[in-house]
Amino acid sequence: MTFAIERFTVKFPETVSANTCFDAVRAGALTGTFSNYDADKSIGKSRHLSAATKLFSSTACKLLEDSESAETLQRDPGAIGVFFAGEHINLEDDFVFDMCARNHGPDYVSPLHAPNTLANVVASHFARFAGVQGPNCTVSSGQSSLAHTLDLAFLSIENESINLGIIGAVEIFSPYHQSLHSKPRELACSFVVRRSREDDQVLVHIPTIFTSPTPDLNSVVTMINQSINTKNLPAGLDCLIIASASKFYDDSKSLAAAMYASNSAQYVIDGEAWLGQTGECANAFVFAGWVNETLTKGLQVPKEATPYVLGEPTAAPSTIGILACDDDGQHSLVIFQKR
Repeated sequence: MTFAIERFTVKFPETVSANTCFDAVRAGALTGTFSNYDADKSIGKSRHLSAATKLFSSTACKLLEDSESAETLQRDPGAIGVFFAGEHINLEDDFVFDMCARNHGPDYVSPLHAPNTLANVVASHFARFAGVQGPNCTVSSGQSSLAHTLDLAFLSIENESINLGIIGAVEIFSPYHQSLHSKPRELACSFVVRRSREDDQVLVHIPTIFTSPTPDLNSVVTMINQSINTKNLPAGLDCLIIASASKFYDDSKSLAAAMYASNSAQYVIDGEAWLGQTGECANAFVFAGWVNETLTKGLQVPKEATPYVLGEPTAAPSTIGILACDDDGQHSLVIFQKR
């Protein structure tokens, strides 16, 4: 079974002169912070909402302006699910949760009154705001979060719990993050997924997720290639993007070189080096938008990627994989295929 992206939306700080993931990646513009996480007041009164909740909700609400999403929400609010990814946000969200309980009473945050559960605070706040009554879940699985959110959404669609899944991720440069990273980066990505149709230009395959206890490149390369072979791609992968790897391996370049040497794809892009940082979870999401736009519009790999490419890019790639590895050796692979 394959799936498709219905609509993709991104939100960058005011200092970033790009409107799409493709332009932002090409220009190396993924730096900067927001002066206001919901400048348009799109989600109404803040009610102590955290920065992550404001940023995700103000981005994802644009997806509900789409005709199919709006019609589905009006006809059957339970047919839409929300699957959000973010790291270290609960340091702030736990405080927000306590403030909401104090100011609005225990019923406002009671886990017995879905969807306001503590673990799902970002996704549930957006679900409440938007009127979405399907499953909602906040994922915190580091650089593998793209695969995990997609896996949860695809499972819900496959078992017919929902028809549409709203997927999203944010990165917030909080005081906690400032102690870990010297380079500020804030952004939000969100998109809608559904079961694929005959007229869809780009298909998304069910993700592959596995954990390697040690950074053994030989075994990891073997497992990744086995996964690629199970997807029944007519000509294999044209391109493989390494979204993140340096926190488990010595650097992302070693994994990129090993994958290229194994003929996993015609060419491999060291995406982490291209973006200039591993980030928390958004690298893979940003590249998902980049890949979807590249395949949909038939774009070529821009010349700005040349220093980070192993191999010779094809003029018009038709299959692209996004490979990510988190701090604990969990690897994830998401493959996009153009019809």
